[in-house]
Amino acid sequence: MAQYIGYAPAPADLPGPRTTISTTVATAPTTTGGNRSQTVTNRDTYGNSPYPPSSSPRPRRTRFFISCTTVVIRATNWALAHRWELAPAATIAALTTLGWWQHGTPGAGWEAAGYLALAAGSGTAAAHGLKHKHQHLYGAGAGLAVAFGDVAAGTGFGPDAASLTVAAISTALAYAAYVPWLAEHGKGHKHPARPAETAAAIGPETGTRRARQFAGTPKPEDPNNEALAESGQPVEVDSVYEALQHNPFFDDVIPYADDESDDLADPIRIGWDETGEPVYLTMLYRHTLVAGASDFGKSGLVNLIIKKLLRKQHAELFGIDMKPGAPELGPWEPTLRRLARTPEEARDLLQFIRAECDRRGAFLADLSASSMASGRGPVRKWIPGVHGPAWWIVTDELAELIRQDEELRKLEAEIRKVSEDPEPAEPKISTTYESLLAMARFLGIQFISATQQPSAKVFGGNTDARGNYANRISTRVGEAGHTQFIFGSGCTGKGWKPEELTRPGEFYLGAPEMPLVDPPQCRAEYVTDADIGADVGHYFQAGHRGPAVVVTEPKVRMLKSVPADAAPAEPELVFPDGSAVGRNDWPDLYRVFCRLCADRGYATKDDLVDGGPFNSRDTVRRATEEWLTRGVQVRKAGRAEQFYLPDTATDSDD
Repeated sequence: MAQYIGYAPAPADLPGPRTTISTTVATAPTTTGGNRSQTVTNRDTYGNSPYPPSSSPRPRRTRFFISCTTVVIRATNWALAHRWELAPAATIAALTTLGWWQHGTPGAGWEAAGYLALAAGSGTAAAHGLKHKHQHLYGAGAGLAVAFGDVAAGTGFGPDAASLTVAAISTALAYAAYVPWLAEHGKGHKHPARPAETAAAIGPETGTRRARQFAGTPKPEDPNNEALAESGQPVEVDSVYEALQHNPFFDDVIPYADDESDDLADPIRIGWDETGEPVYLTMLYRHTLVAGASDFGKSGLVNLIIKKLLRKQHAELFGIDMKPGAPELGPWEPTLRRLARTPEEARDLLQFIRAECDRRGAFLADLSASSMASGRGPVRKWIPGVHGPAWWIVTDELAELIRQDEELRKLEAEIRKVSEDPEPAEPKISTTYESLLAMARFLGIQFISATQQPSAKVFGGNTDARGNYANRISTRVGEAGHTQFIFGSGCTGKGWKPEELTRPGEFYLGAPEMPLVDPPQCRAEYVTDADIGADVGHYFQAGHRGPAVVVTEPKVRMLKSVPADAAPAEPELVFPDGSAVGRNDWPDLYRVFCRLCADRGYATKDDLVDGGPFNSRDTVRRATEEWLTRGVQVRKAGRAEQFYLPDTATDSDD
């Protein structure tokens, strides 16, 4: 075929004009064979190269060098992208190589024995950390044991099958411990997502915490993002939605806001975490512990929980505040069923709660028997709104309550020593408190306890009661050693560091639905004095102070019908002088007194202790002293005192 010099390489018989290309004809030098050849160069089109880039012949050595460089670059990029997955294998390979290198040195046997001794010591440390649940000690000990064992095998055996076998086993052990950590911390290689795919592809159970926040959010109208999506370039989810994100955690103050639901079974929102997600806390059938140093928001969290619970249906609250004047819970007193300000009143309240547990337990037992007789299952829990209200007992400064109770018990012991008719000692508040924590939850009675550091002393000398708190909240603590009192042994190794919190209202939350390792820092909504006044201010109008009758507006959501197994309403009680029996006048004990008076005309202190809800002569004594000012009568019958109502007096036992 003819060669067309100066034209595009196309046959002459093809249609279309021929394009002339500027050329230069050069004569090649004489070769060994004496042949001459002509070379056509296109310098104007391809620059200094005489051939097109796609067909340039390169020397074999150059092509080999370029190929090797490309392979190295791609391997390096791949290794960097998967650096977290390759870390254990690379470490074991380096240690094995180090052992092989030492195999040929003098004294290799002694070096191998030394490495074995170090491996045994590290294994002992790992076992100690596992026994005492110290995560850092266990991880460091186990890792060093594997490392020293691999080096010892390489040093002792050299590059042979035995050393390779040990290296393979070490690698497997390393990955067995490493893979859970890798999954927990999300360090694996991630493929970037395109903005158009994020809203549809990221569901509520997948993706990162920040990505889940924007699940279902439309793509922002940004021309740059549109262009990147159309070009197919990868875009990180966080960078796409950065403009939409606002994290209240970093605000100076997070204002209080009501929850949407008033159902007790739904959790309450208490703040936001550092990733921008709301923090919810389930309160029903759970006790809650709030701990932390003063002036860092512990009381603010208690106020927040109280205000949230008051917005729920079928919730009733009690309070215990040992500070003089009850500065923390005193403002809430009109909304509380009862507020105890002294250790004596706290005893009465806890005994009243104990009696209510007995009443609710008997009520559920009857319902369960009836349900089983009709072919249904047993009734195991108190259901708010069906069986009656749920109760929360809020204690501010639990440690102070226990301390004042101990001081009172010492004083009572001195009085009993000189008394002719000593009364039996009152049970410890710490014992009663622990008993209620252990058994009251299924009856719809929950405790919210606030204290600075919940050590064993706070609970009367042991930590058994502390294990009953499913919800644990900690603001800043004074020392790192106090953290274990709140979240348990080994918590600092898992990332619980409340001593590093710096702002009031910041806290860590331990709850069944929260992560156990590397928990996020959280920030609470702030309840101002005005927020409290919005709930209780009208009770203090015109200088009125003290408990008032709480008048609540009708609930919008009512039960369709009154349950047949609901507890009957108690009749209204009235003292002989015509005044009503209030919630602070021991109404349950007064009902027992009225029943005894109706049966036989009077009641003694022993009768009220045995038949009443309080197994406490001290409580009965204070109650009868108050009743005597309201029209109840008393007379002597030997050494005993008989209390009676004026219209039921009888002389049968005189």
